[in-house]
Amino acid sequence: MEGCPARLIGDRPIKPLRRSIPRQAPYAGDARDGRRSSVMTILIADDDRGLVLLLSRHLIKRGFEVVGAYDAMQASITAMRQPIDAVILDISMPAGTGYEVLKRMRSNPKSSLIPVIVLTGSIQPGEEQKVKAMGADAFLKKPVDLAQLDSLIAGLLGVPVDSAQPGIPASSQSAPEKT
Repeated sequence: MEGCPARLIGDRPIKPLRRSIPRQAPYAGDARDGRRSSVMTILIADDDRGLVLLLSRHLIKRGFEVVGAYDAMQASITAMRQPIDAVILDISMPAGTGYEVLKRMRSNPKSSLIPVIVLTGSIQPGEEQKVKAMGADAFLKKPVDLAQLDSLIAGLLGVPVDSAQPGIPASSQSAPEKT
């Protein structure tokens, strides 16, 4: 895809697919950078590199561009400096916590409107209410249900979803051939 550079996940570049989800509406990141791509970008912030790679592959197959961050500081910087349309955020990470990332994002005008899905394996009583009170848009427990994640992302980004291929707009799917 011309004009869409590969993003690095670990040491390996991951390129967006040709079939991509077009941007539906202006997002908080649109005003910061005149070089916006027409592809929606999701930041995955988790110290588990295997999970980041799994989610990246899944979301790229659905037409998203993906950026990975493996600690809280990297996640905060990425959310402020790069055009991001949504964030999948772990709570327990090195160099800070997901709570700190969420607090920084919500207090900065450049990232305050970016939808955040908290995805965590450490479930403490009242944690879901705490992150939602801090401004998270959704809360998921690990292990992640990919269909539920697809549904949340589609709802938060206003992307119509076809049940046959979650995350892919129904208008961009080819009709099944009749034989």
